[in-house]
Amino acid sequence: VKKHPEWIQRRANGEMMTCNQLGPWEYPCPSSPYVDYLCRILQEILTRYPVDGIWLDMFMYSIFYKGEYCCCEYCQEIYRQAGGEKIPLQPEWDNPQWVRFVKNRYRRTDEVLEKIRKHIKELNPEAIFVVHYAGHTAFDWVNGIHAHSARYSDVINAEILYMDEFTDRADIQVVSEAGRFLRYVSQGKPVWSLVPFMFNGFGYTPLGEVETELNIALILSCGNSPSIYPQSFPDTTQNPHTISLMRKLYHRVERLSQYLEGTEPLAEVGIYYSQNSRDFFSREEENIWKKGYRGMNRILAQEHILQRVVGEDSDFTDCRVVILPNVISLSDEEVRKIDEYVRSGGTLIATYLTSRADEYGRIFPHFRLSSLPVEWLREREEPTAYFRMDNLKGGRERSPEYIPYPGKVALVRPRPGSQTEGRLVDTLTHEPFVSRIPPPGEPTSYPVVVRGEYGKGRVIYLALNLEYHYVTHNLPSYRKILSRLIKEALGDSILEIESPLTVEVSLHLQKARERLILHLVNLTVGPLLQSEDFQRIEEVIPVRDIKIRLKTRDVKKVYSVEGRKVEWEEKGGEVKLLLSELLLHDLIVLEKGKRGEKK
Repeated sequence: VKKHPEWIQRRANGEMMTCNQLGPWEYPCPSSPYVDYLCRILQEILTRYPVDGIWLDMFMYSIFYKGEYCCCEYCQEIYRQAGGEKIPLQPEWDNPQWVRFVKNRYRRTDEVLEKIRKHIKELNPEAIFVVHYAGHTAFDWVNGIHAHSARYSDVINAEILYMDEFTDRADIQVVSEAGRFLRYVSQGKPVWSLVPFMFNGFGYTPLGEVETELNIALILSCGNSPSIYPQSFPDTTQNPHTISLMRKLYHRVERLSQYLEGTEPLAEVGIYYSQNSRDFFSREEENIWKKGYRGMNRILAQEHILQRVVGEDSDFTDCRVVILPNVISLSDEEVRKIDEYVRSGGTLIATYLTSRADEYGRIFPHFRLSSLPVEWLREREEPTAYFRMDNLKGGRERSPEYIPYPGKVALVRPRPGSQTEGRLVDTLTHEPFVSRIPPPGEPTSYPVVVRGEYGKGRVIYLALNLEYHYVTHNLPSYRKILSRLIKEALGDSILEIESPLTVEVSLHLQKARERLILHLVNLTVGPLLQSEDFQRIEEVIPVRDIKIRLKTRDVKKVYSVEGRKVEWEEKGGEVKLLLSELLLHDLIVLEKGKRGEKK
């Protein structure tokens, strides 16, 4: 810092970006010659010492600076390369030069990581390279880290920070959401999901045993390896309670290892992750895409639908259903790829503004996906509306339920040959009312759901952003509507489970041992210990008599790894199971083969 202050990231006013949260630390800019200095340090380490690998921690732009971004002389040059003159004081998302600058920063991070990786491998081809945080859901254009940054790492690793960025409360389901995302970016590489013990308000005291065990259970249920990150005392010693708890939890992982190694999670539904859409909505104070993506993840988990993350660089042709949760920004190649998926027989669910813009955020006057069964008209700006899901077509009408909807809606026209369900409902703004929310008025002609066919495939379009509002308002109606549409698209699912919403389930194939393995994680937690900043989990309430139906055949043995009673029968190409009790985490193992046959 003293020798090369010009390498340090700078605010727009020229001040150094110093992080007092963990320091104070000064962060060098990835666009600066610091990278050459780092490569010299790595050469010294790799040529003088027998190291197994290199861990690169927190290598990014603007860490811990929400909304701020580096404006040093090297970043100014990147902006000039994008066609601009000087980095603006505030993001200008409607300015093509700004969008090119953001993409150039992503490109710069990738170039630097590629350079470092190449340098390491030339010096020691056996040394592994781990880029901490690469591919983490917590980072975006501000940090210059995107999903594809993970490609340069030999092992995918990230801290699972499950403090909900939207509510500032602990949300344990974020652990499995992040775990599935890490598997997506891993492209088959090993994944370490790291549990940071010290992020609980008291740096040298670990999380409680139950809470930590839930973290590890959710990580294992995604098919990832758990890693615990404790905080050392200044003299490098550890809290003895921390070591004791870590030993106990790792012993359990070791005991389960024969059911964890060589497994692959199975999924029927792919949820589409879009970095371009995430960046598009960064122009708004609240990023509705991130919250909607989380809402869709949560709904799929609560409804026990087997899911995985897909995206622009993955093959999702094997997914029975692909969901695009308000994926507004798609490149030409993504549009082609998704349309071809449907044309070839796939089923697509798209919501709200999906495919209205290209990867640079340029809005089109129409939907860019040809497979959508609707034509764009306009967006209704009123902050409060209602909708109802009865079909309103002749015959004996069901008693309509007016469902409130506190947000903008897409007004669309169904294409010829498509089928509609539900109608948007106006509010009675001209009548006096007691509630602060106007009462529902007359139904409009605008549909809520439109179904259509494209080639050999099917498409369901939803004109609302229910997944976003499910996170903000938690109305069961939103989850039930989306769940019904997804299950309709799936048809006969390979897995059905009768249990509370708080039981997470995943299904794994262990091909070498001819096993199917069900992970069941119980998130039915007792009283949440809520302080001003933190929410702690101290106990889990057991769930009993869980019914499971799994489409498979030739099963010779079924058992609970935790020794719980499992009643089962195989009939007609499916296995029905009854698990007597689920405490915190259990694995139900189905061994294939003829009954009585020895391994």
